[in-house]
Amino acid sequence: MKLPPRAFVTFWDVHAWAGVIVALLVNAMFFAGVFALFRREITIWQDVCGHAIGAPCDAPIDPAVRGALATMESDGPLELYYVSGLDYGCAPLPVHVHAAGGAEHTRLVDRRSGEVLPERSVVASFLVYFHFLYEPSVIGLAGMYVAGLVAWVLLLVLVTGVLIHLKDLVRQLHRVRHDAKPRVVWSDLHKVAGVMGIPFQVSMALTGAMICIAGLVFGLWTEVLFEGDAARAARVTEGHDPAPPATGEAREERSIDALIADARDVVPGLRPSFFMVEHPGDAAAIATVGGRVDGTPLAYGDAHMEAATGRVIHAWSPREERVLQTVERWTYGLHFGWFGGLAARWLYALLGLAGCVTILSGNWIWIERRDPQRARRSTHLLERLTIGSGLGVACAVGAMFAANRAVPVSWDAHWHIEVGAFFAAWTIAVGFALVAPSARVAVRGVLATAGAMFVATPLLGVACTPLHLAAAIRNGAWSVAAVDLGLLVLGLACVAGAVATARAPSTVSAAIDVPREADA
Repeated sequence: MKLPPRAFVTFWDVHAWAGVIVALLVNAMFFAGVFALFRREITIWQDVCGHAIGAPCDAPIDPAVRGALATMESDGPLELYYVSGLDYGCAPLPVHVHAAGGAEHTRLVDRRSGEVLPERSVVASFLVYFHFLYEPSVIGLAGMYVAGLVAWVLLLVLVTGVLIHLKDLVRQLHRVRHDAKPRVVWSDLHKVAGVMGIPFQVSMALTGAMICIAGLVFGLWTEVLFEGDAARAARVTEGHDPAPPATGEAREERSIDALIADARDVVPGLRPSFFMVEHPGDAAAIATVGGRVDGTPLAYGDAHMEAATGRVIHAWSPREERVLQTVERWTYGLHFGWFGGLAARWLYALLGLAGCVTILSGNWIWIERRDPQRARRSTHLLERLTIGSGLGVACAVGAMFAANRAVPVSWDAHWHIEVGAFFAAWTIAVGFALVAPSARVAVRGVLATAGAMFVATPLLGVACTPLHLAAAIRNGAWSVAAVDLGLLVLGLACVAGAVATARAPSTVSAAIDVPREADA
């Protein structure tokens, strides 16, 4: 199929302008998303308190959580507490608390010893939040709405790109003309990476957009269809009433371990990942246990029970879910690779990195077509931002991982240093790219720095945890070993990219070696 000339030009303009506008932000979101796929493994890896070799992880949960809650009672009555990471092995359990006065706190607790720990590392949660541009303490959900808008623009870029190249998709799947002009080489790389990743990128854009704007859509849907009655909307959507208000009558809850066991009986195959209680200590307290369900693709399930008695109010499993719940399951399942086990997530990671290549090479094509000699300052600036911001996000993530291992975990400011290292490294990468004598030097420097940080992280682990890479492999601690191995491979790939840039023949490297001239 070949588009009419006018339609082709129109789609090309929409594709190019929309792509350049959102490229650097989408690239950073894609790169963070690669790590978000491995949140469970990174959560276990990031805190050395979960690295005790040979320590059992079958200790009861209830005493540890009660101890953490006791440290937060001074803030007043609790409205809700939420325990995540039940499936994270020996990693400390995060206990999140919402107090009646509006205060929110998180405590980490060692489920083996019951020791309450300060929150010392946020690598896993930060990268997940950054993937969705979510910032809970300052801008809240506003960033997610921006991310949803960006995802819709990305979808537009993908659709117009397919329409532009529809007649040549098969050929563009494999053709890279290494001896052609620089612009042709970059165009071929963009097309190969883009065509190979079309199904994945469309899936990520569509499901990401749905996840980011779900709260906004639900609010509008409630206002329009249910006249603002959130309880009635919940009954239609989820099949049960929301939690009743607190009664003020104190009543002791069943143990968390007993309630989790009850949930497993009600939802066969449930693998609990979180536990939540609304109005804890009250006669109306409701406990919820949720997680993945074995035996059904992308399956999720939960059970809502009276916290005092364990009586089941409502259970959700894939066998009895409603249409909107099915949509939600497939949306989250496809976006985070809830199928095929670890192999599917590694494939997602490779396709995510290929998406970064597609995005950055698309920027380079735009630059080459508009100003191959870099005569305009605006083009020069876009070129350097593509290097400093586009590739620099790898420096930022690498610095965050390196800081996790380099800074003593006992420091109270540990997680602040991790976040500071992320933004400082990204800022330095952008600054270096802007002042570097040539684009080739900028690319080589940014990639080499990112590679050095990723490679250094497993080496630093030897000094700070007994469960370093070699020990983790020897003891079968595959969550820790997988993170270290992944960082090592990614670091070597960045170093290889820096070396390849330095040695690239002139027909390829000329595209990143043109000096800036005066304004046109």
